[in-house]
Amino acid sequence: MEQNDDTKVLEYVTTQVKYPDEFLNRVRYLYEHESEKSIDQVALADGRYFDRYSSPLISEGGASLGRIWFF
Repeated sequence: MEQNDDTKVLEYVTTQVKYPDEFLNRVRYLYEHESEKSIDQVALADGRYFDRYSSPLISEGGASLGRIWFF
């Protein structure tokens, strides 16, 4: 997290989800579309589902500070 690089986290998560390509494509799409909000269900490999909410994090001055994810 300190390095601002989520590669290792995404590598781990893709081993846990049922559809890793779909999961990564959605994450990449949201990274590219900074102002878009998202509500999804993520199917896990073990049959469970996570609800995933994502929203841009914007400063009071309107600057993009990144993206927040809730599961």
